Amino acid sequence: QGVIHRDVKPENILLSDGHAMLADFGVARSLTADPSRSDVSGATVLTQSGFAVGTPAYMSPEQASGDRQIDGRSDQYALAVVLYEMLAGEPPFTAPTPQAAIAKMLASPPPSIRVVRKDVPVGVEAALRKALSTASVARFTTTAEFSAALERGLHTGTVDVRRRTPLRTTLSVAAALLVVAGGAAAVVHFRDRGGPTLLAVLPFETEGDTADAWIMDGITDEVRGKLAGLSGLRVIARASSNQYRRSTKRPEEIGRELGVRYLLMGRIRWAGGTGSERQMRVEPELVQVGDVKTPQTTWQQPFDAQQADIFKLQSDIAGRVVAALQIALQPGERVAISTPSTQNPEAYLAYLRGTALEHSGVPGDDARARTEYRRAVTLDSTFVDAWDALSLNISSWAGRHTVPQAFGDSALAAANRALAIDSNSSAALLRRAYYYEVVKRDMPKAYAGFQGIARAPSDGFLLGVLASVEQRLGKWDSAVVHSERSVELNPRNANLINSLGNTYLLVRRYDDARRACERADQLVPNNLFTVFCLIQVPLAKGDLAATRATIRAASPGIDSMTLFSFLATYGSYQWVLDTTQRRALLTLPLSAFDQGRSDWMLIRMETFDLLGDPLRMRAYADSAATAYEAEHPGAAADSATEYGEALAYQGRRTAAIAAADRYLAVHPIDGDYLDAVDNAEAVVKVYARAGATTKALDLLDRLLHLPGRLTPGRIRLDPGFAPLRADPRFQHLATSRATGE
Repeated sequence: QGVIHRDVKPENILLSDGHAMLADFGVARSLTADPSRSDVSGATVLTQSGFAVGTPAYMSPEQASGDRQIDGRSDQYALAVVLYEMLAGEPPFTAPTPQAAIAKMLASPPPSIRVVRKDVPVGVEAALRKALSTASVARFTTTAEFSAALERGLHTGTVDVRRRTPLRTTLSVAAALLVVAGGAAAVVHFRDRGGPTLLAVLPFETEGDTADAWIMDGITDEVRGKLAGLSGLRVIARASSNQYRRSTKRPEEIGRELGVRYLLMGRIRWAGGTGSERQMRVEPELVQVGDVKTPQTTWQQPFDAQQADIFKLQSDIAGRVVAALQIALQPGERVAISTPSTQNPEAYLAYLRGTALEHSGVPGDDARARTEYRRAVTLDSTFVDAWDALSLNISSWAGRHTVPQAFGDSALAAANRALAIDSNSSAALLRRAYYYEVVKRDMPKAYAGFQGIARAPSDGFLLGVLASVEQRLGKWDSAVVHSERSVELNPRNANLINSLGNTYLLVRRYDDARRACERADQLVPNNLFTVFCLIQVPLAKGDLAATRATIRAASPGIDSMTLFSFLATYGSYQWVLDTTQRRALLTLPLSAFDQGRSDWMLIRMETFDLLGDPLRMRAYADSAATAYEAEHPGAAADSATEYGEALAYQGRRTAAIAAADRYLAVHPIDGDYLDAVDNAEAVVKVYARAGATTKALDLLDRLLHLPGRLTPGRIRLDPGFAPLRADPRFQHLATSRATGE
């Protein structure tokens, strides 16, 4: 009828005399009469301001994004959401907040309805999936076509003849897989149905001369990179796939662990010749490992080439994989998959050497990698990938070392050089944003740059970085989504899984946090950061016995003293240790702590206080305060919450309160919702110890309403809050629930 409703949802559909009546046209808009603005169905399009109106759970992606141009297919999407809810009992994207639901919708395809309801006919599923397509152009041209497809779909039966094994579709099975697999891999496996095809590119194995295996790794990475840039594929990241180099596991085991449907494997043999005329034979093999009883080779073909033909070889392999998987390519994707990153073989080899050095893990190799990247861009100044790699290398180095400003800024120059060559380079946009995050510590500018992340959805590392920036800016819903997606793309990367566990913890999703930390521990046992992650869950719940049991369980694999010093250094967690462990901590010399002399003194101060030794506590408080003043002349209060803590332990209450006030003024909470919130907890304890009860409780109340590690359960345990416990207001906070619990 020439109208877009913009709020199709169950509440607005009334049933009367066997008919459905659409009601409430409060935000509906008439289509413009300009015939030059017609959509594919012949209807004209609606152009309004960039505001999103409607109900978040039912909005189309273009409507939720505030797109200025929407048509009738937006209402078709909302109607499909209603149908999904009728069949499943809830909309396809649910979350604690509307913002989180929208973030999920924009970041990933909807789950298959047959995961929840195996009795839904496959034709109905197909029609529903098409109407729920993220891109409006992929939906039905008209809603009448949607209706007709559903009608036809009712007669298709419930067995998908394309699949050789029954779908594992019940929620109970899905939940069991989530527990067994630690969450990430199982989620990825099911998302393949109805979404992008899931693929892992394993390292091609080298036979014969292995001295130049790094060239073969480069071929694997280049093929992986070309495939990862395609909208119809979701490719597991390098860090997870490369763990299966020379693996003796069966393909189906690898596929199950990575949560993918297909594996691309291969062998490479060197033959005769030297230099650019060196001969090689590459034997790639595409194997289906999901939804089949036994692995099945989908495509296999040997390639004979000279080293000089390496560019064509990579494009040929990627192109044949796309054809075998029947992936539809966009025009731009077709060009990208066939275009080499450089035409200069020597520049390309320098780039590959740099990449190999970057991933070697040998100290100093990252500096040598930088030399190779610089050589690559000298040989070919238009080599975008090499400029990108150089920018990332410099930013990472500058983020870990004290360097001249000009060195750090050269990371920005390299990213800008790549963008000058290719203004559409997603990688270069992301490298520039990474520079602002790591080198300049300019979070708003970094986030603005990272919003281009949607143009590189398969870069799991940068999704993880984006999640970290979003946490600092308080964008928690998006941070959770991007952290989850980073793990989907890196299901064997313990560091990213740890980060996901920490993200869940901060938003107080404790069961999810525990599962993620346990999964990381299975992949890389005896990791200090994983143990730290694991103890946070029982602490958040106020269970000190379980916390200490977790510490004891970690001790056989991790040196006890190393673990104790780590807990004391990162967050002053020696209060969770028992008396024997606290006394053991005091035997450690200064060299066992990596934060310097002042922090070592502060740790001893806190530990002697816990052990009930006020004389030694006061002596180390005096020494710590003096050390902080010497390290930060005239700015000790600006630089560390520990300075105010040392003053409070000395009994210098007025000075301690002033130092805490100064620290909060210099480091406001809304300037960094990650580090500043953690540090504000220390400020609460300074106020409490110095007798500023009202200030302490005001700040404590605010922190319990923000994502963070602080919880009512923890404040009941932590002796740092002991001076507040008699106050009725504290007792109320300690027995209430923090936001998100």
